[in-house]
Amino acid sequence: MGESCPLQQEKDDKELEEWRQEVRAKVTALKCHVMASRGLTPEASKVVDVEEELGKVKGELKHKAEEVERLSRIRDEVENELQELTANLFQEAHSMVHNANQRAASAERSLREAMMQVEVLQAEVTALKALVITSTPAAPNPHLHPQLISKSITETGVDMGEFIVNFRAPGVDMGEFIVNFRAPGVDMAGRPFLKARSGEPWRAIPSRSPAGGGPPRDSFFGEGHEGQGRHVKAQTSDS
Repeated sequence: MGESCPLQQEKDDKELEEWRQEVRAKVTALKCHVMASRGLTPEASKVVDVEEELGKVKGELKHKAEEVERLSRIRDEVENELQELTANLFQEAHSMVHNANQRAASAERSLREAMMQVEVLQAEVTALKALVITSTPAAPNPHLHPQLISKSITETGVDMGEFIVNFRAPGVDMGEFIVNFRAPGVDMAGRPFLKARSGEPWRAIPSRSPAGGGPPRDSFFGEGHEGQGRHVKAQTSDS
């Protein structure tokens, strides 16, 4: 049974091949009959075959050209989308960098202001320590005993115990402030630090009256900078 199957398959293949040959022979005979009826020679028959083949090739080329055109359109669409995406990403990155720079600049300004305030507070603490140390029962410090400087206030018309320094004014030098702060003097209005760096003069305006009575104290403000300063205790010539 197993051996008969290959034999049968071989027989079928042989019959199929014979049938194919018969079909080819019939097709060839039919072509010869057609050419004979049309009066065509074998060379003319070859030309007809070539024309048929050429028509097939033209059809294939047309189909391929349509496919190439379709792919070209897809490529153009992808390139346009890529360009738009790149432009959007670049714009977003530029905006992020700009915002980061602004935040960094704001943080730096805040840091500088905080450091300036720390310097001022340190100078105040140092000055207060010096006042406490130099004040003795035999030679009391006028800053700790305001009644001792009432005469100086009456004569000069300017209270040197308190003034206002505008630390937000452009070009304020903390080193210059500390030097002027620690250097004793009476004419505070004439000190360079108490003049606006923009050239605007500082003026004296009445301040609150000191505890214990007496004439009102004067505070020094920069023109156009009222209310932006910080009250600072200054040493006088009596310290």
